[in-house]
Amino acid sequence: MGKSIETLSSKAKARKRVGIPKGLIYYHYPELFRIFFEELGAEVIFSKESNRTLLLEALQYASDEECFSCKIFLGHVNDLKKKKVDYLFLPKFHGSHKTEVNCPKFIGMPDVIRAVLEDLPQQLVPYHSRTKKKHRSLHLVWSAFTVGFKITKNPFKITRAIFRAVKAQKKYDEQIRWNEEKLHAWERDTNFQSGLEKVKIVLLGHAYVLHDPILSFDIPQRLTKMGVEVITSEELPSTIVEKQLKKLHSYLYFKEERSIVGAALYFLENETVDGILQLIPYPCGPTAISSEIIMRHAKRKEKIPLIQLMLDDNTGEAGLVTRLEAFVNTMKRKKLLQLQELYKHKNLVTKQIPKDDPIELVIVKSTSLDEEGAMK
Repeated sequence: MGKSIETLSSKAKARKRVGIPKGLIYYHYPELFRIFFEELGAEVIFSKESNRTLLLEALQYASDEECFSCKIFLGHVNDLKKKKVDYLFLPKFHGSHKTEVNCPKFIGMPDVIRAVLEDLPQQLVPYHSRTKKKHRSLHLVWSAFTVGFKITKNPFKITRAIFRAVKAQKKYDEQIRWNEEKLHAWERDTNFQSGLEKVKIVLLGHAYVLHDPILSFDIPQRLTKMGVEVITSEELPSTIVEKQLKKLHSYLYFKEERSIVGAALYFLENETVDGILQLIPYPCGPTAISSEIIMRHAKRKEKIPLIQLMLDDNTGEAGLVTRLEAFVNTMKRKKLLQLQELYKHKNLVTKQIPKDDPIELVIVKSTSLDEEGAMK
């Protein structure tokens, strides 16, 4: 009995600890990375969720010229260094499409990290780029085996890990990305059970911004608490995105900017949301392109208001929340005026009820419009 316990404990100690920073490319392939290393028999260690402490630590190493997303990524790597992992997984994945690419910082960050942080664990840095290096699918598989052999020498185990990781990532993508049927059903669902119209916003931004509580300033959650229904650029069906991008005069080759611009163009054209909100981590080069394209198209469609929020480590939370509340309340006020005009001819009026939300609506029956009076 004692020998079996000793054997189990020695096996547990022998497991390799692989650290994965929760930032940048991680939010593109979270299940792919996790399942791959777990199937190899490694212990996957994630950095903690972004918070102010992690950001302040990152700013000690970050350069002023780096974008907000890269600054906080340094904090995640520094957190993993404290956890004493055996390997640090920092893939340089430029993209597997012949023309579309990920942001260049996905390639440059491992070198930046080695330059500014000391005493780092051994790094696993596979590099894949079909655009620049003409890498194909076979090279991607070879890169996976190169990393896998650091954990196990069993090629069959690595093969199984690749297949299961890809399958898990596909399932994750299907859950995140809506199909056209779900999108159109969401667009048609405009009223609450009380008969009031919902306020709907499309939230544009990189996956690693939308999912990060510090980079996004919790804006997705704040909007939900304000009673707003949100759809993100990450959720829009790829078929609709590609159809919209064909209307541009030039080819947009940054992969994530394509989703952002495609989503904006779709809702500007169809007018099935009340507003568009774009989150921009400063100073992001690819977003500088997408934000300008979106702004120019939005000026031609005055019915759909657009707000673009620039975010960095100096952004004041109070001022940001004020702008967000003003944006949402403007759309709620517009709904109120539309309802008042609509029901004026049906012997119904709208009343404003004092609650925590300054614009809470209800429709009440009236024998005469004069009896209820005008909205104050």
